[in-house]
Amino acid sequence: MTIRINWRAIFLCVFTLSFVVLVSGEVAQAKTYQVTPNSKPLIKTKNSNQHTKHYYLLKGYLERIEKEGGGKLILKKGTYKISNNLYIPSNTTLELKDGTKVQKYNQTGKANFKASKSLFLLVPSQTVKKGKQVNGYAGSKNITIKGYGSATIDLGKIEKAQGIVSAHTNNVRITGIQFRNNHKGTFIHIIGSMKQNIENNHFLYATKQTTTPAIRLESAMKHAAVLNYAWIKHDQVTNQYVTISNNQFDSQYMAVRTSTYNKKAHQTGIIIESNQLKRMNNTSLYLVGWTNPIIDHNQFDDTMGKANATIELRAVQTPVIRKNMFIRSNQMVAFRTLSESLQLGLSATKNTFTLDNKRDLLTNKARQVKQNIIILPSGSYNQTGNKAEIMDEAEFQKDVYHVNHDTKPLNRTYELRPSYTSMTKDYYVLRSIFEQLEKQNGGTVYIEKGTYMLTNTLFIPSNVTVELEDGVILKKALETDATTMPLSNSIFQLVPPSKANKKASVREYDGSQNIKIYSQGRVTIDLQHKYFSFGVIMAHTNNVVFKNIDFRNMNSGHFIELDASQDVLIDACTFEDSTPSENMVKEAINIDTPDRATKGFNSEWSSFDRTPVNRVTIQDSTFKNIDRAIGTHKYSGEGIIKGVHYESKPHKGIVIQNNIFMDIRNDAIRAMNWDGPIISQNYFKNIAVGQSGKRGILSSGSYAPRYEHNTFENVGRAMQFLPWRNNVNAEEYEIIYDRLDEEAIRALETNIGKDLDEYFIRISDQYLVYTNPKKVTIIKQ
Repeated sequence: MTIRINWRAIFLCVFTLSFVVLVSGEVAQAKTYQVTPNSKPLIKTKNSNQHTKHYYLLKGYLERIEKEGGGKLILKKGTYKISNNLYIPSNTTLELKDGTKVQKYNQTGKANFKASKSLFLLVPSQTVKKGKQVNGYAGSKNITIKGYGSATIDLGKIEKAQGIVSAHTNNVRITGIQFRNNHKGTFIHIIGSMKQNIENNHFLYATKQTTTPAIRLESAMKHAAVLNYAWIKHDQVTNQYVTISNNQFDSQYMAVRTSTYNKKAHQTGIIIESNQLKRMNNTSLYLVGWTNPIIDHNQFDDTMGKANATIELRAVQTPVIRKNMFIRSNQMVAFRTLSESLQLGLSATKNTFTLDNKRDLLTNKARQVKQNIIILPSGSYNQTGNKAEIMDEAEFQKDVYHVNHDTKPLNRTYELRPSYTSMTKDYYVLRSIFEQLEKQNGGTVYIEKGTYMLTNTLFIPSNVTVELEDGVILKKALETDATTMPLSNSIFQLVPPSKANKKASVREYDGSQNIKIYSQGRVTIDLQHKYFSFGVIMAHTNNVVFKNIDFRNMNSGHFIELDASQDVLIDACTFEDSTPSENMVKEAINIDTPDRATKGFNSEWSSFDRTPVNRVTIQDSTFKNIDRAIGTHKYSGEGIIKGVHYESKPHKGIVIQNNIFMDIRNDAIRAMNWDGPIISQNYFKNIAVGQSGKRGILSSGSYAPRYEHNTFENVGRAMQFLPWRNNVNAEEYEIIYDRLDEEAIRALETNIGKDLDEYFIRISDQYLVYTNPKKVTIIKQ
């Protein structure tokens, strides 16, 4: 068989591949040119002179970049006086180094060669020379104008001078430039373009005679406000995806304005965010014919007395105006109709605003404004009215927030939620305050006398004092009257609101710190026997105080779930009345570790790192008619679980003193894996009446305890010590044993008994062996 080789085909293939590689390499390696004010121009014409040399210098390099299909031109430090239009083609970066000034210049030195009104036109020079027009978004693309340090574009106060004109372009970025000294002209004029990003610029010092904005956004249509260059086709194309962010506007007539209204299409995707606008001589933002714009996180300062409104909207559809700050504003936002002289259909020119837009509007803040009320366009706002009251900043950053039944949420958007009802109002008011306290790093909530229904969990951040006026009642609500929000099971959780819905967001003792919930009189937290409800859930906290609080009516939860916390004081409180649980082991105060193995703690914001409590004092309090007063369900001991070895994590420094325990259904105190606990000078009466085997104090794994000077009356057994192992969950942990030194034994002898079944304390040292315990006699009264 004869094989024929087609060399011509191979040659053509290799040539084609080589050409593709060469072209790709040239595009990837676009050239960079650097010039100074003293560089020699590439172009020399009859109009070249000292007035036009910088114009021809930059013109020559920009035209070279255009021929090469793109590149970078770097202007080094110095002043460049530009008399005439400079055309910027596609794929071009114009870079102004620190100390560079591009200044609009009004002289050419030639009578028959007049200076132009613009500096930079984003269009290929060949398009203009050939008398062509650009339409749609088919003009120059991929252009960056970037400045460093004090890089400046100065319009020199030349009347009607324009800085940058971007028409029918796609993908333009202008950043890091100080724009200065416009006189009846605009720094940046964007016409029918797409993907424009204007960021980190300064727009400074318009003359007093100026009535044009710093940035103008217009559709490509015939109108007095739209520049009428021959190369711009008036095809009514709108701007799309324009972002104006992190800029500073100072002493301008307006910051951003649209004057034209395009009946065929609106401008879309416009974002104005994180800008600072101050000393505007008129409206800061003037919006006409925009759809879904976002105006977010801007600061508007000092338009009072200079304009009717800081933001004015005409024929704008569903604008998002949120989280802005208005300072010294005459009128923050005004919704207006287009002039009747335009003879447009009413339906085409109305502003459209929704309930969601209203929610966003209420997130704005004000300071020293003339009026806080914004009148909304007519519409349906779920019966919440067509007014939006913007909160004055003075309402925030308070040292003390007072709460009564007339108080409104600091976050006014809560009032617009479907879940905001007469039943949930108190919850939303307090929630908004605690969220604000987290932002300001603490403060005081003073709750005035009254009964407050709390439907859902309130998360408390660090450095917060909750002071309750004498007679306050906080009730766990039994319904929300809102189908969109079910009840929660707790009233308070001591965790920062911002971390409450984040898994493993706190660990050890780094959660909420320095919290005090108290009254100078007496107040009540009433769980209303709601099944499996909690007054307080706390873990990973540090320095917490509860004082003068009466906890009432528990049902199978806990009044206080106290886990992984340090330096806690519970003082002069009462814990009274609970529905008997199935095993009657539901403590008023449960002391546990957040441990996945024991399953004793369920809040997912915990890291479940087995952190024990450290230094907890419960004193001068009363426990009555409940299953159990204080205790631990399961311990985090030493052992191997799923191949991982764990060390024991005993609770340390627990002090229970000067309390009254009365009518308790089970062992009053269940100590488990407690290191150095003190239970002293407490009074136990009617503990598990009729159950001779129950105790005032049941201890397992107490290390060097000091249980002394307590009085036990009408109790089956005063105290009992016995080894213990977790059951059902975390059985892998090793058995824990009490370790009583001589001082601990002497302390036991100081306890007093009255009407007991036996006047001694049982101490067992073998697991599940209860016969022949060691006995320590107590004082019989």
